[in-house]
Amino acid sequence: MSTDLEKGASSLFWDAFTIKDDNYIIGYDGLILTKVIEDNNENSVTSNKIHADGSCRYYFELTIENNPGNLDFGIYAYDNDQLYKHFKYDTTIGIVSEGIPYTSIQKNSSEIVKHTIIGCGLDYNRSTIFFTDNGKYVGIIKSDEVIKTFVLSATLKMPGMRVRLNDGKSPFAFNIDNVDKISPVSISLDGNYIASFNILNETVSLWSRPTNSFNLDEKVLIGNCEIDIKKMIDISQEKFDGKFGLTVSTKMLPYNYLQFKGIFIILFYQPEENESEEVKPIILYKEHKDIKRLEYSYPVCLKSVKGIAEFLVDGMTLVVKNKTTFYVVSISSWPWTLIRKLNHVNIAESIITFNPSTFKSYILLPQCSKKFLSMINVRAGYSSPSHIIAKSCVGYKMIISSKGDLLAFENGSIIERQTGLNIARHNVADMKDFAFVHDDRHLLKICFNELSMSATLIDARSGIKLATVMLPKLESDYLKHIRLIKDGRIIAVILRSGFSSLVVEEWNWEKAFCIQSTKYLNSFTYNNIDWPDNLINSYEITNKSLKKKALSIHNDKENYSLVFSCYNVKCPTGAIFFHLDEESAIMVTPDCIFLFWEKDGDFKCLVWLLYKSKIKAFSCQYMDHISDTRVLQFCITCKDNKKLYTLLPLDLVIEGQSLTAEWMQSSCHYIEQQKSNNISQIHLLTIKQYIKCNAFNNTMAIYDLINCNADEIVKEILKYDHYIPTIVCYKKNPLIKAIKMHKTSLTQQIIDYCWHQCSNKDEPGFMSVVVDVLPQLATQYPHMLSTLLKQLTFAKIPTSWEINKPKKDKSSYKNLWTHKLDGSISFGINEDYETDDMMNGISCLTTYCYVPLPGLCHYSNVTKLNNPNFSKLCIYIITYLFLDVRELSPFAKLTLLQSFEAFQSKPFEAIVTFKWNAFARSYFLVFLFYYLAYFILFAAAIHTNNSYSESFMITAYILGVFLAILWIIRAVNFTTYIELIAYVLPVIAGSQINSSPELQSISILFLWIYFVAQLRVFKGIGIFIAVYTHIFIKIRWLLLLITLILLAFAHPLMVLSSETPNSGMKFYQSLKNAWLMLLNDYSSLDSQTENYLSDILKITFSFSTTIIIFNILIALMNNTYKKIYKNARTAWVMQRAEVIVNIEILLIHYFNRKLFYGDCFPWSIIYKALTEEVDEWSKEKGNIQTTDEVTNEMKNEINKIKGEINKMMTEKMTHELNELRKFISAELQKIPAKEKL
Repeated sequence: MSTDLEKGASSLFWDAFTIKDDNYIIGYDGLILTKVIEDNNENSVTSNKIHADGSCRYYFELTIENNPGNLDFGIYAYDNDQLYKHFKYDTTIGIVSEGIPYTSIQKNSSEIVKHTIIGCGLDYNRSTIFFTDNGKYVGIIKSDEVIKTFVLSATLKMPGMRVRLNDGKSPFAFNIDNVDKISPVSISLDGNYIASFNILNETVSLWSRPTNSFNLDEKVLIGNCEIDIKKMIDISQEKFDGKFGLTVSTKMLPYNYLQFKGIFIILFYQPEENESEEVKPIILYKEHKDIKRLEYSYPVCLKSVKGIAEFLVDGMTLVVKNKTTFYVVSISSWPWTLIRKLNHVNIAESIITFNPSTFKSYILLPQCSKKFLSMINVRAGYSSPSHIIAKSCVGYKMIISSKGDLLAFENGSIIERQTGLNIARHNVADMKDFAFVHDDRHLLKICFNELSMSATLIDARSGIKLATVMLPKLESDYLKHIRLIKDGRIIAVILRSGFSSLVVEEWNWEKAFCIQSTKYLNSFTYNNIDWPDNLINSYEITNKSLKKKALSIHNDKENYSLVFSCYNVKCPTGAIFFHLDEESAIMVTPDCIFLFWEKDGDFKCLVWLLYKSKIKAFSCQYMDHISDTRVLQFCITCKDNKKLYTLLPLDLVIEGQSLTAEWMQSSCHYIEQQKSNNISQIHLLTIKQYIKCNAFNNTMAIYDLINCNADEIVKEILKYDHYIPTIVCYKKNPLIKAIKMHKTSLTQQIIDYCWHQCSNKDEPGFMSVVVDVLPQLATQYPHMLSTLLKQLTFAKIPTSWEINKPKKDKSSYKNLWTHKLDGSISFGINEDYETDDMMNGISCLTTYCYVPLPGLCHYSNVTKLNNPNFSKLCIYIITYLFLDVRELSPFAKLTLLQSFEAFQSKPFEAIVTFKWNAFARSYFLVFLFYYLAYFILFAAAIHTNNSYSESFMITAYILGVFLAILWIIRAVNFTTYIELIAYVLPVIAGSQINSSPELQSISILFLWIYFVAQLRVFKGIGIFIAVYTHIFIKIRWLLLLITLILLAFAHPLMVLSSETPNSGMKFYQSLKNAWLMLLNDYSSLDSQTENYLSDILKITFSFSTTIIIFNILIALMNNTYKKIYKNARTAWVMQRAEVIVNIEILLIHYFNRKLFYGDCFPWSIIYKALTEEVDEWSKEKGNIQTTDEVTNEMKNEINKIKGEINKMMTEKMTHELNELRKFISAELQKIPAKEKL
């Protein structure tokens, strides 16, 4: 006999038929039955007994070889040679057991079926019998007992009916491989709908979720539809290796032009890697009708789209992806619209996720040889400003926390979103689903295997495993699907009783974690707590002289104390306290929970803080988890009835092995609030024992430690590589706090730590906290900023990134070629290769470098104005005029600060070059075109007197108002003030009917000045404009002095002229004459030839200006010119950066979100530099020393000097002692012998 699924019956089974009333004739080959007599008594023909083998499944088919007719086919089950039961499939009734109909699948009444092939199968292991009709699965029935022996039975109900038995020697009509395939199940995100696809009978069904554990049967069936798999897959093979999948819409969607709504289900096929054929998904929907039938839908936009489909959480988007293409479809209205098509080589390994904080969906796309993961907005198509450098996370499911700052991967990695750094990792075997819970403080993981089902809570920021509890065991063969619902439910769809039915099970995971431990029975509950008004969140501690062995509570006139072996803790009046064991106790105040314990004679304390509320009720108990260690769970009800949970692994905490991030953060924040030095010292010593733990990540603990001057603890934390500096969660940067508190040494040490981690681990995310403080460094520590940027200059692309060389590279080093680093292009995997210098016409080696300053160009907290109207626009402009809500990027802040230290570095020059080429150049030319049109129209209006002049002036007036509005919402500096004057003066002149020629003249002048100023973005003229601007700034005080001298001489000249008849002048004419005298024109004093005082003024003026001031001016300008021209390129780069920043601010306020993210503001960029310069810089960089290196060198030098001094002192003292000995010996020899006696 054959084995496994293809096991059938051999012809020997039919050698001993029981033939009744000669109704049947058996063919000579033992495989053909023919009914020859009309007989209403339906006597069946049976085979010999078949003894079942537990390792096999049995399957047989009867094929009608002449006219189709009714028949039944099944088995008789035996138990110890006694007939047990008859299971059969009757083509007129359905599945029958002992004469009782048992129909698993109902046909529509209008469906006429021609039965040609009937199949019967037995699964020994599951004690189930299943039947097929015309190659399709009909249903299944379960036996109460294990079927060890059976016989086949068949009844033909029409005379002349002829059938042939197939026992596996020929191909079956039914694909028996499908028996082992688990039919796909999908649960909607809200848990209200369940979709299933039964591969055996090729039927898609939609069910409403029952409220409790319940079979998915006719009572909850909404609709179903039969699918032809072979037509869907469009392959000729009888077998397929891939798997089917389902997706259910998250809400009711319109399905026709009348906007009727229904639930959509999409069935798709996911081929294996070796299958090249992509499959078009089948789209079904359920109308609001009583008919339990799913209807086909044919959206035009998906007519030729093939791949895997998924309805996104936002309820407005459907995505379909295959191996190379990603389709984004808008489903918010009918007809559906294809809004985006993305082609990429790694589409097959992309993951779709949802950000609850922004209510947007993202594609997690592998980039750069799968070294990077980029988050691309599904609907907008642009990339977010952060990347994840984690190859191990590629292809794994990912979820985002409700605040949007944490990313959790299926493989156990927890990533901080903005930096892309792995802050924690905890992998759990057999995990089926996971979610952030408890306000993102914990990560819940649901695990299932053949032996058990469990739920595990992980601290989301430290990765510590807090507790694991067992869930009720599923009595099933297959777990079909499991989903965590937001309201605390776990919904699982399981396959029970072989293939008989789907069953829905539901649990509440929070209740599972609240079960009291059976080993540790202590529990404490307090409800409706009435706290005293004067209760403080503190305590007093004193040493004891008398030692006791166990912890006790002492009452002294309503003042309670916790008495430890060496310490007394005086609790505030009204506080709640209790002891956990002989060494630890808990104290609760309105917004604090204190844990006290004593270990090896040292008193320890940790705190959990409740922010912006008070405790109304709480309970404390040990959790019933699978580990032997004690885990405390605090269930807290706030005054606003909000419930909070906090877990504490008590034994691990007391031993100093681990601590959760929330308890660490609260303890550090409590120290910052505490005024008592004694208590602060106790908490600092407690925290110090956890510096090797992973409890400081993604919290403001370091920030608070710096604020309370715990610098030594911070420095000890920095000695270990596990600290991940972040600022996203609470917007508090520890570096900013260190700078504000003027902690120079600590500031430098944190910067050195970040750069060391970045360069050694090839993860630029470590530099995020440094990028945030670059403007502060520019103003307070420019030398530190200069040193840092020298270290960052020519940072080579890490070889581990495996970035490939671009196909075309025609740029030159003189233009400082740059490009975004977002994976959409390839770069050089080789460090050095030849390229032509286009300006010099020579070949040279170049090296690709990158800017390790992620987020440098990122603008945060930018408000988007949706559907703007006039009132919204007015409120928006007023808000930005009078409220400082604009959060500029660090790059923009450095530009407005005119930080010379920053822009003289190659990374900043590369950024400016990239921004100019990426977007600023095109927008600048557009703005310049508008400005020139404004200039020309205004000039034409004042120079012409024909009928067009008024039209020109009105048009120029409108353009001027528009340009003035654009100026209002941009940054203000010297250049933009000139721009404002250039916009406003012509507007004023145009608003007047007969404006004065003087006003028009000044307007034209400023229009020319601003036009020339705009040319500073072009390198050729921009360098000289930069030199001119900086020289003017350098000599501004000397120019002020010259102005004062002119005023000083103009005034006495006016007075002197008034004494001469007919020669009086006004002060303006006198000032004009003084200016002419400065130009060596003294003709204005010809009328004063006989006045000796005028001669004295002439001599004094010429001496103080021509001889002294002019020579000083020439010398100053000469020196300034040499210095400025030497750094003219840097000055020009700063001017171009200023124009770029103004464009950025303008475009952001005009709601250009595509510019805000993605292509124009990349995570980082790559630029090309000469290899020779890179090598020289590397040698110079080796001489750049960090503060620690300098300190160590100084210590070594001091020790060396001390050693030399000690050596010199020793040699000198030894020499002097020897000289003294010689002197004493000589003197003793001079003394007579008698005197010696």
